[in-house]
Amino acid sequence: MKFKLQTVPAAQGFEWVRSGLRELRHRPWPYMSLLLTFMFVLMLGSLLPGGGLLMLLTVPLLSLAFMMATRASLNGHTPGPGVFIAPWTHQHRHLRQPLMTLCLIYAVLSWVAMALGTWVDDGAFAELIVAVNDPDSTAAQVEELSNAPGLLSGIVIRLSLTMLLGVPLWHAPALIVWGGQSVGQAMFSSTLALWRSRGAFVLYGLGWMGVALAAMGLSSVLGALLGNSTLASLVIMPIGLAVTSAYYASLFFSFQGCFLAESTAPSPPR
Repeated sequence: MKFKLQTVPAAQGFEWVRSGLRELRHRPWPYMSLLLTFMFVLMLGSLLPGGGLLMLLTVPLLSLAFMMATRASLNGHTPGPGVFIAPWTHQHRHLRQPLMTLCLIYAVLSWVAMALGTWVDDGAFAELIVAVNDPDSTAAQVEELSNAPGLLSGIVIRLSLTMLLGVPLWHAPALIVWGGQSVGQAMFSSTLALWRSRGAFVLYGLGWMGVALAAMGLSSVLGALLGNSTLASLVIMPIGLAVTSAYYASLFFSFQGCFLAESTAPSPPR
């Protein structure tokens, strides 16, 4: 299938956010179960040697799976875990090599971004994460690590490079699967799409920041009302799961807005 690149009005960014939330409201459990399945597989993978690399390799596949799931839902089908394996089936074996190449590019560049951040902060960020999650850590230890030299610079470098890496990777998996594009062409098309519709993507990002802050506020209120930490966690965790699922469900709408299908030829897997 061929696609025509479109320039999207800035206001469309908020509409993509609303569309993702509507999809979650329409099929909450199928979308949240996809995310839970992915998290469970990653948890198992983390127990294996090289589990960190596996996590990086699978990030583009998560966005692709949710795009396929949303597309299937809009066509009247209930999305299921099969979206994770659909591109790897025998009839679509021509997709394996470009998808693996894309995953390797993402993993390597992500590792470089994290390594640069670690080099700048001399490992302070990793130590801070460990301390925050360690119940034996004192407030003084956490504060000392929070003021470590280079910590802020390291965080800024990680975030900046990760955001830059997301530009060519945003639409690339879908363009490979549905558009039959090469890895290089898909990454170029994705970059061009985000640049031409940068206003929409800025509002899209701000919209999801607003949703995340609202979810955090709601979680804080519920946590304070419930008091019991175990009970509060049982209520708060689904909120985070729902927001994350809605975000991933919205990715297809950003793709659909930027790329107009020019033919109705049979397409690769939903």
